Amino acid sequence: GPLALAGLGNGDFSNFRSFVNELAHELKNPMVTIKTYAQLLEERFDDVTFRTSFQDRVGSDIERMDDLVEALVEFSTFDQPNLEKVDLFGQLQQVLEELIPESVKRDTSIRWGTRGEGVDVVVDQNQFRYAFKNLVRTALSQARAREEIQVNVDQEGRVTLSFLQEQAGTVSLGQQLGSQVGSEREPLPLRILLARDLLERMGGDIEVNHLGELKMQFKIVVPTPLALN
Repeated sequence: GPLALAGLGNGDFSNFRSFVNELAHELKNPMVTIKTYAQLLEERFDDVTFRTSFQDRVGSDIERMDDLVEALVEFSTFDQPNLEKVDLFGQLQQVLEELIPESVKRDTSIRWGTRGEGVDVVVDQNQFRYAFKNLVRTALSQARAREEIQVNVDQEGRVTLSFLQEQAGTVSLGQQLGSQVGSEREPLPLRILLARDLLERMGGDIEVNHLGELKMQFKIVVPTPLALN
């Protein structure tokens, strides 16, 4: 259920704990880099290579933290979903067009497989687009450069994102969602936790699957008008 609401209301803090833990983890990593560079700055200021490296790494880490904080601020504005019947393809297309600059920057293309045109779903448009955007951005950050992320939609309105990971073992996506999580599993990225929370409020869900060693798949399930009848 909603991270801060349902989780706290019934005394089950596990969702909230994993959320706080993942937030701390994702902010701490870039902060360590920035701190290390700041400590070395004085003694290596005249080293041109170091200065360039400083600018690149610290710049991109600050951008990462900035992005994350922005995602959290937007998430905090969402209330109970306002459900309506909408065209699924239109919603997905809007998000993918918005993310073209980011995919170009990351040298990764996003390709349509089956588009599921004509499929309607029952969602809160803003919350659904936010959730989908966070999944695509997670895929972009994890996908191997010069590879593609494939988007498929079936007639039941299930959306799958499939892609090859950068490297085995470096990505915290190997967790099947649900309570049967093995202890060796890594936590899910914060963006996926946020997206899952919103989708659950709409009666949907996200599955994260490993298809072989490097192939990843995110599957989004949201209610269709037929399923609600």
